[in-house]
Amino acid sequence: MFNYLKTMYHQSKIQAELKAQIPDQATVNAICHHPASMMIIATCARDAYYRKRKDAAFLTTCSVLMHTLKDESVPIELRKKAWYLLNERLEKIQRDHHYRMNNFMLAADYEYAIEEFSKLLR
Repeated sequence: MFNYLKTMYHQSKIQAELKAQIPDQATVNAICHHPASMMIIATCARDAYYRKRKDAAFLTTCSVLMHTLKDESVPIELRKKAWYLLNERLEKIQRDHHYRMNNFMLAADYEYAIEEFSKLLR
């Protein structure tokens, strides 16, 4: 029961992150309530190296968006929105060289996902 509550707490933080970025509650819910997203949120909250940092919700949200855009079971329109949202977050990461270097593996994953999905949009 405690793990469930903990997961719901982290999910609410991710929803708040997305809601601050996009006002469409339906999109936020569609992304955050997807089973794969819930699994990513729970895993990041438990195992991520950044889980105790202030920016944990930001990075977890980026990971959720990346997996949403890669997941072929997600409708294409939602994947496009995830691409847009992740791209905005990636631009923020790229503007801060020090932050990007501290999180270079994650940033590289996000960049690769953005690039790969960009090819699918053409």
